[in-house]
Amino acid sequence: MQRLLHPLFWLLAALPAVWLVWAAWRERLGFVPIETAIHHSGRWALWGLLAVLALGVVLAVVRVAPLLVLRRVAGLTAFGYAVLHVGLYFGGDLGWAWALLWEDLRHRHHVWAGLAALLLLLPLALTSGQWLRQRLGSPRWTWLHRLVWPATALAVVHYALLQRGGDLRTVWWYGGVLVLLLLLRLVLGRRDQPG
Repeated sequence: MQRLLHPLFWLLAALPAVWLVWAAWRERLGFVPIETAIHHSGRWALWGLLAVLALGVVLAVVRVAPLLVLRRVAGLTAFGYAVLHVGLYFGGDLGWAWALLWEDLRHRHHVWAGLAALLLLLPLALTSGQWLRQRLGSPRWTWLHRLVWPATALAVVHYALLQRGGDLRTVWWYGGVLVLLLLLRLVLGRRDQPG
Protein backbone atom coordinates (compact mmCIF):
# COMPACT_ATOMS: atom_id res chain seq x y z
CA MET A 1 0.00 0.00 0.00
CA GLN A 2 2.75 2.45 0.98
CA ARG A 3 4.63 1.65 -2.23
CA LEU A 4 1.62 2.92 -4.17
CA LEU A 5 0.95 5.94 -1.95
CA HIS A 6 4.49 7.28 -1.95
CA PRO A 7 4.69 7.98 -5.72
CA LEU A 8 1.07 9.18 -5.69
CA PHE A 9 1.88 11.75 -2.98
CA TRP A 10 4.93 12.94 -4.95
CA LEU A 11 2.87 13.21 -8.11
CA LEU A 12 0.25 15.33 -6.34
CA ALA A 13 2.99 17.49 -4.80
CA ALA A 14 4.47 18.15 -8.23
CA LEU A 15 1.19 19.31 -9.81
CA PRO A 16 1.56 23.02 -8.86
CA ALA A 17 5.04 23.08 -10.41
CA VAL A 18 3.74 21.32 -13.51
CA TRP A 19 0.94 23.89 -13.77
CA LEU A 20 3.51 26.69 -13.41
CA VAL A 21 5.63 25.32 -16.25
CA TRP A 22 2.55 24.79 -18.43
CA ALA A 23 1.21 28.29 -17.70
CA ALA A 24 4.60 29.86 -18.47
CA TRP A 25 4.87 27.88 -21.72
CA ARG A 26 1.34 28.90 -22.75
CA GLU A 27 2.00 32.51 -21.65
CA ARG A 28 -0.82 32.46 -19.10
CA LEU A 29 0.93 33.99 -16.11
CA GLY A 30 -0.48 37.47 -16.61
CA PHE A 31 1.16 40.82 -17.31
CA VAL A 32 4.12 40.21 -14.98
CA PRO A 33 4.82 36.46 -15.29
CA ILE A 34 7.77 36.35 -12.90
CA GLU A 35 5.71 37.99 -10.15
CA THR A 36 2.90 35.45 -10.65
CA ALA A 37 5.40 32.59 -10.54
CA ILE A 38 7.03 33.95 -7.37
CA HIS A 39 3.68 34.29 -5.61
CA HIS A 40 2.49 30.86 -6.80
CA SER A 41 5.58 29.06 -5.49
CA GLY A 42 5.49 30.99 -2.22
CA ARG A 43 1.85 30.12 -1.57
CA TRP A 44 2.54 26.43 -2.14
CA ALA A 45 5.54 26.55 0.19
CA LEU A 46 3.37 28.07 2.94
CA TRP A 47 0.50 25.63 2.34
CA GLY A 48 3.00 22.77 2.50
CA LEU A 49 4.31 23.97 5.85
CA LEU A 50 0.81 24.29 7.27
CA ALA A 51 0.05 20.78 5.97
CA VAL A 52 3.13 19.43 7.80
CA LEU A 53 1.93 20.99 11.05
CA ALA A 54 -1.64 19.77 10.56
CA LEU A 55 -0.41 16.23 9.87
CA GLY A 56 1.74 16.46 13.01
CA VAL A 57 -1.37 17.29 15.03
CA VAL A 58 -3.25 14.33 13.53
CA LEU A 59 -0.28 12.02 14.16
CA ALA A 60 -0.24 13.09 17.82
CA VAL A 61 -3.65 11.41 18.09
CA VAL A 62 -3.37 8.47 15.73
CA ARG A 63 -0.36 6.74 14.20
CA VAL A 64 -1.08 5.85 10.59
CA ALA A 65 1.87 4.92 8.36
CA PRO A 66 0.55 6.65 5.19
CA LEU A 67 0.25 9.93 7.14
CA LEU A 68 3.90 9.69 8.18
CA VAL A 69 4.84 9.29 4.51
CA LEU A 70 2.53 12.15 3.52
CA ARG A 71 4.03 14.43 6.18
CA ARG A 72 7.55 13.77 4.91
CA VAL A 73 6.45 14.43 1.32
CA ALA A 74 4.66 17.63 2.41
CA GLY A 75 7.76 18.84 4.25
CA LEU A 76 10.12 18.22 1.35
CA THR A 77 7.58 19.70 -1.05
CA ALA A 78 7.29 22.84 1.08
CA PHE A 79 11.08 23.14 1.07
CA GLY A 80 11.20 22.58 -2.69
CA TYR A 81 8.63 25.29 -3.36
CA ALA A 82 10.45 27.63 -0.94
CA VAL A 83 13.70 27.09 -2.87
CA LEU A 84 11.84 27.66 -6.14
CA HIS A 85 10.28 30.81 -4.64
CA VAL A 86 13.67 32.23 -3.64
CA GLY A 87 15.24 31.14 -6.93
CA LEU A 88 12.54 32.87 -8.96
CA TYR A 89 12.89 36.00 -6.83
CA PHE A 90 16.68 36.15 -6.94
CA GLY A 91 17.21 34.82 -10.44
CA GLY A 92 14.06 35.88 -12.25
CA ASP A 93 13.26 39.16 -10.53
CA LEU A 94 16.73 40.38 -9.49
CA GLY A 95 18.70 38.72 -12.31
CA TRP A 96 21.16 37.11 -9.84
CA ALA A 97 22.41 40.59 -8.90
CA TRP A 98 23.88 40.46 -5.39
CA ALA A 99 23.82 44.25 -5.16
CA LEU A 100 20.03 44.26 -5.70
CA LEU A 101 19.60 41.50 -3.13
CA TRP A 102 21.64 43.53 -0.64
CA GLU A 103 19.43 46.57 -1.34
CA ASP A 104 16.30 44.49 -0.72
CA LEU A 105 17.79 43.13 2.50
CA ARG A 106 18.51 46.68 3.65
CA HIS A 107 15.05 48.05 2.91
CA ARG A 108 12.54 45.20 2.85
CA HIS A 109 11.86 43.27 6.05
CA HIS A 110 9.83 40.61 4.27
CA VAL A 111 13.02 39.44 2.52
CA TRP A 112 14.70 38.84 5.89
CA ALA A 113 11.71 36.88 7.17
CA GLY A 114 11.56 34.75 4.03
CA LEU A 115 15.28 33.97 3.97
CA ALA A 116 15.25 33.16 7.70
CA ALA A 117 12.39 30.71 7.13
CA LEU A 118 14.30 29.05 4.29
CA LEU A 119 17.46 28.78 6.41
CA LEU A 120 15.47 27.08 9.18
CA LEU A 121 14.01 24.63 6.69
CA LEU A 122 17.38 23.70 5.19
CA PRO A 123 18.58 21.41 8.04
CA LEU A 124 15.13 19.81 8.16
CA ALA A 125 15.28 18.91 4.47
CA LEU A 126 18.86 17.66 4.79
CA THR A 127 17.97 15.39 7.73
CA SER A 128 14.61 14.14 6.48
CA GLY A 129 15.90 10.69 5.51
CA GLN A 130 15.61 7.67 7.78
CA TRP A 131 19.39 7.11 7.80
CA LEU A 132 20.14 10.57 9.21
CA ARG A 133 17.31 10.25 11.70
CA GLN A 134 18.97 7.13 13.06
CA ARG A 135 22.41 8.80 13.04
CA LEU A 136 21.15 11.83 14.95
CA GLY A 137 19.08 9.78 17.36
CA SER A 138 15.37 10.30 17.88
CA PRO A 139 15.54 13.02 20.59
CA ARG A 140 17.96 15.25 18.66
CA TRP A 141 16.16 14.66 15.36
CA THR A 142 12.82 15.49 16.97
CA TRP A 143 14.20 18.66 18.56
CA LEU A 144 15.71 19.76 15.24
CA HIS A 145 12.51 19.12 13.30
CA ARG A 146 10.49 21.25 15.69
CA LEU A 147 12.11 24.16 13.84
CA VAL A 148 9.23 23.73 11.39
CA TRP A 149 7.14 25.82 13.80
CA PRO A 150 9.30 28.98 13.78
CA ALA A 151 9.95 28.47 10.06
CA THR A 152 6.21 28.48 9.39
CA ALA A 153 5.71 31.50 11.66
CA LEU A 154 8.42 33.35 9.71
CA ALA A 155 6.76 32.35 6.43
CA VAL A 156 3.47 33.81 7.69
CA VAL A 157 5.30 37.01 8.76
CA HIS A 158 6.95 37.14 5.33
CA TYR A 159 3.55 36.91 3.68
CA ALA A 160 2.00 39.44 6.07
CA LEU A 161 4.73 42.02 5.43
CA LEU A 162 4.08 41.70 1.69
CA GLN A 163 0.38 42.49 2.23
CA ARG A 164 0.79 45.79 4.07
CA GLY A 165 -1.90 48.15 2.88
CA GLY A 166 -3.65 45.35 1.03
CA ASP A 167 -6.30 42.78 1.84
CA LEU A 168 -5.31 41.24 5.17
CA ARG A 169 -8.00 38.55 5.33
CA THR A 170 -5.65 35.89 3.97
CA VAL A 171 -2.96 36.94 6.44
CA TRP A 172 -5.42 36.50 9.31
CA TRP A 173 -6.45 33.13 7.89
CA TYR A 174 -2.84 31.85 7.71
CA GLY A 175 -2.04 33.25 11.14
CA GLY A 176 -5.24 31.83 12.62
CA VAL A 177 -4.55 28.36 11.22
CA LEU A 178 -1.00 28.47 12.61
CA VAL A 179 -2.18 29.54 16.09
CA LEU A 180 -4.96 26.92 16.08
CA LEU A 181 -2.51 24.16 15.12
CA LEU A 182 -0.10 25.28 17.84
CA LEU A 183 -2.87 25.27 20.47
CA LEU A 184 -4.04 21.81 19.35
CA ARG A 185 -0.46 20.55 19.49
CA LEU A 186 -0.03 21.86 23.02
CA VAL A 187 -3.33 20.35 24.17
CA LEU A 188 -2.65 16.98 22.56
CA GLY A 189 0.89 16.79 23.93
CA ARG A 190 4.19 16.57 22.14
CA ARG A 191 4.84 12.84 22.15
CA ASP A 192 7.78 12.29 19.82
CA GLN A 193 6.35 14.10 16.83
CA PRO A 194 8.23 17.20 15.67
CA GLY A 195 5.44 18.75 13.61
